[in-house]
Amino acid sequence: MEQRISFGEWLRQRRNEMDLTQWELAERVGCSRDTIQKIEAGSRRPSKQVAELLASCLGIVSENHDVLVNWARLGYRNAPLTSAILPSSSVVKTSLAQSESSTIINLPTPLTSLIGREQDIETVRGYLLRDDVRLLSLIGPPGVGKTRLSIAVAASVTEAFSNGVHFVALETITDPDLVPTGIADSLKIRPSATQSVVDAVAQYVRPQCMLLVLDNFEQVLDAGVCVLELISACPRLKVLVTSREPLHVQGEWRFAVQPLKPPDANTLFIQRAQAIQSDWTLAPENAKVVSNICNHLDGLPLAIELAATRVSSLSLSEILSGIGRVKLLQGNLRNLPVRQRTIRGAIDWSYDLLQSSERTLFRRLGVFAGGCTLAAIEAVCAAPDLPSPDSESAADFSIIDQCQALIEKSLLRREPGKANAGGEGRYVMLEVLRECALEKLWASGEEQAVRRRHAEYYVTLAEATRPDLDGHKQKETLQILEAETDNIRAVLGWSLQNAPETAEIALRLSGVLGRFWMIKSYASEGCHWLKQALNAAASVTTISPFIRIRALTAAGGLANELGDYLTARPLREQALTLAQMDGDKRVIATCLQNLANTLNDSGEYSEVETLYAQALALYREIENRVGVAITLFNMASAARLRGDNVRARELGEECLAIRRELGDQYGIANALANLGSIAINQGDYAQARALIEESLAINREIGNERGSAFSLVDLGAVECEEQHYAQACELFQQGLALYQKVGDRVGIAACFEALSDLCIRLGQMRQGVQLSGAAEALRQASHAPIAPAYRSHSEETIGRARSELGEEAFTRAWAEGNRMTMQDAIAYATEIVPST
Repeated sequence: MEQRISFGEWLRQRRNEMDLTQWELAERVGCSRDTIQKIEAGSRRPSKQVAELLASCLGIVSENHDVLVNWARLGYRNAPLTSAILPSSSVVKTSLAQSESSTIINLPTPLTSLIGREQDIETVRGYLLRDDVRLLSLIGPPGVGKTRLSIAVAASVTEAFSNGVHFVALETITDPDLVPTGIADSLKIRPSATQSVVDAVAQYVRPQCMLLVLDNFEQVLDAGVCVLELISACPRLKVLVTSREPLHVQGEWRFAVQPLKPPDANTLFIQRAQAIQSDWTLAPENAKVVSNICNHLDGLPLAIELAATRVSSLSLSEILSGIGRVKLLQGNLRNLPVRQRTIRGAIDWSYDLLQSSERTLFRRLGVFAGGCTLAAIEAVCAAPDLPSPDSESAADFSIIDQCQALIEKSLLRREPGKANAGGEGRYVMLEVLRECALEKLWASGEEQAVRRRHAEYYVTLAEATRPDLDGHKQKETLQILEAETDNIRAVLGWSLQNAPETAEIALRLSGVLGRFWMIKSYASEGCHWLKQALNAAASVTTISPFIRIRALTAAGGLANELGDYLTARPLREQALTLAQMDGDKRVIATCLQNLANTLNDSGEYSEVETLYAQALALYREIENRVGVAITLFNMASAARLRGDNVRARELGEECLAIRRELGDQYGIANALANLGSIAINQGDYAQARALIEESLAINREIGNERGSAFSLVDLGAVECEEQHYAQACELFQQGLALYQKVGDRVGIAACFEALSDLCIRLGQMRQGVQLSGAAEALRQASHAPIAPAYRSHSEETIGRARSELGEEAFTRAWAEGNRMTMQDAIAYATEIVPST
C-alpha cells in the first residue's frame, strides 16, 4: 500500500523535481520565500489563493486542483495517495504542458490570413525568447502590418508565458498619462486611492510571467519611461510594442517591419481581390500589371488591400493608372519617409475616388474614438451643410447609404452589436484611416465645429440616460455608456484642452457621469476628470449653478466612495451652499443628504439626523420617489451604525419597497445588503444569508464590485457566527481583494477588522492584533472611526487579546501592524489561514 505524506513534504519533493529553489517558487506564486519555507516545514498552511497558485505553478492538472487545495489547507489527515497527484516525472511534464495551455490569452482574432511573414515571426519570436530581451519594439510605417505581426508572434510564444499574453490597444489613447490606465483596464486592475496606477499594475504583474503587447504606441511616446519602470519592477515581464517610432528608452530592442516582397505582395492583392469579388480571376496577361501595382505601392499591405477593393469597379490597368495619377510614390509631405508618403497617398487616392458627400462623411467620422452607433453618425455628421452626391438623388441618399459605401471601399467597418442590450451595431474606422480623416477634417476648416457637435451629442446622451440609471433600464443604460467610454474620454480631453471656452462641456459631461462611474466602480477615473473640469470651469461665470452643483455633487460622491472624506466634505459643503442660493428643493435635498453621508462616514454624528430629516421632508414634499428611497437607505444605514436596529430595519424595508417599485437594481442590492447587516446584528443569520446572497447576485450582474465586496464580507460574518471559520476567512479575503481593486480604504480596514476578529476567536492572537493595528492606521488616515454600534465588540475583542498576550507582546504586535503599509498589510491578510 502506498504511503501518504504531508503536504509540506510533497511540496518540497515536487519543487526539487522541477529544479526550482524556494526563491524561484515564491516568485512564481507571488509570496515570500519565508512562506514557502514554512509551508514545507509544516509550520504554516497556505491560503486558498496561495494553494491554487501552487497547483498552477507546479503543473497539477486541473481536475486535481481541488484535491491539492483541500490537502494543503486542511492538513495531513486529508492527504491523498502520492500517485493521485504526483505519479512520475513524465506526468509532471505533461501536466505542465496542460497547465500552460490554459493561460490567459486575450489576443484579437484575425479575420484574414497572414501572408509573407513566416520568417519575421520566427525572427521576432527568437528575440522574445532571449533572456536579455525584455522590451522589443516593432517599428515601421503605417499600413506595413505591425499590429498583425505582433498578434501572430504573441500567439506563437504563449507557451513561454505561464501567466498569459495580454493585448493592450492604445489606438484611442492620446494622453501618455493614461497609458497605465489602459494597461490596468486590460488587466482588470483597479488601483487603490493611495497608490498610482503604475504602482498598482507593477504590484499585480511583479510575480507573474507575462507578455504585454502594447499596440499603436506612436502617439504616446512619452509613456516609454512608464513602460521602462514597469519592466524594471517586474522581473518576469516582457513587452512587445508596435510603433512608428522607437521609444528611445534604455534596454529597447528594435525590429524594423519591412514591406512585403513581390511574390507575397502579389499573393495578398489576389487574395483580397477575390474576397471582394468572388468570381474575379487573374488572367496570365494581367500578372505583370498586378506586380506593377504592388511595386508602385511599395509592398505596403494596407495600400495593397485598398487598391484590391477597386477590382469591382475598375480594371487593373485603371487601378495602375489611378495610382500614377495621384502620384502615390511622390507625396507632398517631403519630411516623411517614402513609405509613409505612400500609405498617405493610398488613402488620399481612395479618398479622392469618393463622392463629395462620402468624403465629407469620411473626414467627419474621424472624431469618433472606439467606434460609434448609426444614431451618433446621424447626429454628428449629417449637418444641414452636408453635401449631397448630386441634386437629382439628394432626397434619396441617406447616411446609411454613405456608410455602406465607405464599408464597401474598406474605409469603414461595421461590427455586430455586443455591448448594447438591443444589439445595435457599431461603425469602426481603422486608426490609421481615422488619423488621415482627422487631418482632412482639420484641413477643411470644420474640425472645431464637428468636435463641438460630437461633444454635444455625448453630453446629451449622458444627460438623457442619467434618469435610467435609477430605474428598470439600468442594466441597458450601463451597457450603452460602457460602449461609449472612448468617445466620452475623447470629449472630456478635447473640452479640457480647449478650456475655458469649452469648460462647460467638460463640467456637464463629467457631472452627469458621476452615477455611472460610481455604479461601475470607476471612482478613481471619475475623480480625475471631475477635478480637472472643476478647475477649468472655476473662472467661467456663465455656467449655471445647477451644472456646477451637479459636478461638485459627483466629485464629492466619488471621493466619499473612495473613503477620502477630507476631500469629499468641502465639495459637498460647497454644493449645498450653491443649492441653497439657487433654491431648487430637489437639489437642496440631495446636497443635504450627501453632506450627512460624509459626516456620518467620518464619525461626525451631531448634525447627521437633522440633515437627513430635512432632506427626507423636502423629497416627500416634491414627491420625488428616488430621492425618498436614497434618503431612507442612508438613514437606515446611519441607524444601524448607531446600534438602533429596530429603527434601521423599519427604514430599510420602506426603502427596499420603493427600490423594487422603481426597478433600480443598484438600489435594490444596496437595500438588501443593509437589511442583511441589520439581520446579522439581530442574530437572525438565516435571514441575513438570504438577503445578502440576493444582493451579491445583483451586484455581480451589474458589475458593482464595491457592493459585491460589502456583501462578501457580511456573508463571511454569517459564516463566522455559525463557526464555519475556513469559509469565513475565504469570504473576507475575497471582499478584501475587491475593496483593494476599487480603492476603498475604509472597506479594506473593515476587512482587516473582520479577519482580526476571526483570528482572535481562534486563538491566533498576535495575527489578530497586528491586523487590528493595520486597520486603525487606515481609519486614522481616512478620518473614519469605527461606528458606535461596533465599537464595544471591537474593544471587547481587542481586550481579550491584550489579556491573552500580555501588555508587552500586545503593544509590540499592535505597533507592527500599525506600521505596515496598506499593501504589506493586504499581503499579510491574504495569507491568513484559520487554525482548526
